Amino acid sequence: MPEVIRKKVDTFTNCEDIAMNFLISHLTQKAPIKVTPTFEWVCPKCDKNEKGKDPLWKHPKHFEERNDCINFFTEVYGYLPLFKSEYRLDDISDNVKPICIRTNNNNSPV
Repeated sequence: MPEVIRKKVDTFTNCEDIAMNFLISHLTQKAPIKVTPTFEWVCPKCDKNEKGKDPLWKHPKHFEERNDCINFFTEVYGYLPLFKSEYRLDDISDNVKPICIRTNNNNSPV
């Protein structure tokens, strides 16, 4: 990963997930696989982080910074390596049927 991208992530304390997706897509020419839980976990008492501050996503400029990261990373790589993709892995221990769909930029299954 280019050092300027690591420095940008450190400066923003944000965008590390986007940087990894760029790197994976750049190296493999495929969409990265994102693994998420089958349900959304919500903690009503977790409105502050361990230091008593608001989480990053509550910061007013959080999503603007993430958009800036995408633009900056695209400039550094010289192109947008991300692929449009859907890929979902469900934990079968939850008795949920796994859904796995992967598409390329033309929305054709791969």
